[in-house]
Amino acid sequence: MVLDKTSPELVPVERTLDLMDRLTTALNDPQTTPNSLNPLIRDLGEQARDLMSEADALPKGDGARSLMEQTAATAMVQVSKFQRGDFN
Repeated sequence: MVLDKTSPELVPVERTLDLMDRLTTALNDPQTTPNSLNPLIRDLGEQARDLMSEADALPKGDGARSLMEQTAATAMVQVSKFQRGDFN
């Protein structure tokens, strides 16, 4: 399957990537406190779980599914790092 920018499968991937970009920007801001990141981390975790659910609905071997799973896994790593205190 070839994906292009108009593929509907990319919408949730883009949302997840946007949240990860916002997290990166916030982490690079010296005025950001760990507490102020809580809503963003919560949203990122929810988006990653939603992305995995959508990926599960696609057939195994589907290129979109693989991209969705990889994106969700990367997002969950960031959530886990925050929860264990790596960003403090």
